[in-house]
Amino acid sequence: MSGIPLTAGIEASNKRPPHDGPGPAFEPGPADLKAAKKAERKAEKEQRREVEGPSRTESIVQSIKAKFSSDSSTPKKSRIERDRDGVPIS
Repeated sequence: MSGIPLTAGIEASNKRPPHDGPGPAFEPGPADLKAAKKAERKAEKEQRREVEGPSRTESIVQSIKAKFSSDSSTPKKSRIERDRDGVPIS
C-alpha cells in the first residue's frame, strides 16, 4: 500500500464512483433544490405568459421601448440650423 487513499485519484479526475457502498445514494442539497424550484417557477411563468399574455408591467415596458426606439421608416430629425452672428450652427 502506498498510503494514498483510493478516492484521491477519483477526486483528482472529478469522477464519482458508481454507488455500491453501504452509505446513502446522492441526495440533492439545498442548492440543488433551490435551482429546481427556480426552474419550476420559470416554467410556470412562461406557461402563464403564453395563456394570459404579458403582464401589465411587461406591456408598459414594451410600449415605452417602442415609443423611444428608432423607427427606420421615419427620417431622424436633423438639428435646426440657425445663424448666430452670421455663422451657421449645424
